[in-house]
Amino acid sequence: MIGDLNGDGKMDIADALWALRLAVGLEALSSTHIITGDLNGDGRINSADAVLLQRMAANFDKVNPLPMTLEGLSDPLLLANILNMSVPVTVRVDNEQAVLGTDFCVAVRVDNAQGLSGYDVTLRYDEDLLDLVEVRAGTVVGNYPQQWEEEDGRVRISMGRREALYELGKAFVDGTLATVCFHAKDMPDAGAATQISIEGVPALMGQYGDSYEWFTAVLKVHGQVRIQEAIDEEGEPVEGEPAEGEGEMETIEEIAAFLLDNFDTADVDDDSRLSFDEACEVLSYLTQEQFNLLDANSDGFLTREELETFLDDGRCGCCRRGCTPEENVKRYLGDWLLLGLALLMIVAFAQNNHQPR
Repeated sequence: MIGDLNGDGKMDIADALWALRLAVGLEALSSTHIITGDLNGDGRINSADAVLLQRMAANFDKVNPLPMTLEGLSDPLLLANILNMSVPVTVRVDNEQAVLGTDFCVAVRVDNAQGLSGYDVTLRYDEDLLDLVEVRAGTVVGNYPQQWEEEDGRVRISMGRREALYELGKAFVDGTLATVCFHAKDMPDAGAATQISIEGVPALMGQYGDSYEWFTAVLKVHGQVRIQEAIDEEGEPVEGEPAEGEGEMETIEEIAAFLLDNFDTADVDDDSRLSFDEACEVLSYLTQEQFNLLDANSDGFLTREELETFLDDGRCGCCRRGCTPEENVKRYLGDWLLLGLALLMIVAFAQNNHQPR
């Protein structure tokens, strides 16, 4: 029977839940499931099928889009009528601060959930540093089912809702797909952050089994978590703890090298340059002043060439863009001190030569 994923001889809402369980790996997938439950024909069992199964269980007539009107207008809830190919949709994991030995949560957000009816997202994390605690429903879920499964440093999350999230008259509706909670059990290397990354391309689905990827680009931004030691009752770092600010990169060269190493991750729109916001996604404490020091042509973006040139040239001379105002003051004072000593030596030498013999 079409749609009978759980094999109970009927198609109902339980099969939609079973589709989500298959999508995240809570149930073993077989070829029979594909034949029975792949309702949108993409060769997989995922949130799109869970959405369509819910619509079939409610009323078979609601599975397909509304017929085109006499005026030539198609169903407004088709993603083709909602999304704009020139405007990508981004799924991002929040950056977060955590305290060693405590739980913390990060949100997985989408910047446009208009028309969203289901999603499938896989996150990766360092299981040597973090333990998964739970996955909470995001704002896009409502009262509809969500399933998740954790294995080997990955957590797979799927959700399907019968009716798409849609706000009339709005082009964009942001939302939270899920909130994922972890326990910080160990510290990363000094000065480093641990990453919670999005594996593959997040699957965002409409209510008719259509996919966001068919009509626009789906981008992703990974999250960075900085773990710090706990503090005592007096507010002082526990013995062996770094004080506030410790572990952050201290020089502009370190920042430039880090941004160059993580350029592809930060460049979410693939335009071969980094905006200040993109750079902050991989280096949360980056300041505008530091960014401006690296922005050689002051166009508001960093390129690989600017970072490479900065690192190749170093910070020689008092006029280098890589020098902060404080460093320039120190350099000026040092230069004047050396000049003064040189003048004193010249005067002393001249006086010594003019003494009568």
